[in-house]
Amino acid sequence: MLTALTAVESFSIRKIAQKYLLQIEIIPWILDLLKGYKYLQSYTLQSLTMILFNLAVRTEAKRIYQKEYAKFFEVLLPLLNLNEKPITTRILGTMYSLLALPEFKVEAKVSEIITNIEN
Repeated sequence: MLTALTAVESFSIRKIAQKYLLQIEIIPWILDLLKGYKYLQSYTLQSLTMILFNLAVRTEAKRIYQKEYAKFFEVLLPLLNLNEKPITTRILGTMYSLLALPEFKVEAKVSEIITNIEN
């Protein structure tokens, strides 16, 4: 699985691949996978959060994140406490990209992480 995940991560920076990844609904799949983050290796977490980060800039992805915003915060907020800079950076970068969505901005303020994102 790790080799496949590495390939998906590599392709997630390309526009055509991003479109396909969004069509197969990879964002909800990744969020479901990250629910069990305690059982995943650091490299796997880094790859998954990088894919989320790469997709966050796409308008189509923002629509998906908008539908999944509650799950997004439920799953990713605990990961910010892992003290792993690559993972934290990718999650905060994804959140920063999504602050244009009203639901994210409200939830970020409620969760008191907006100051971390904007710094």
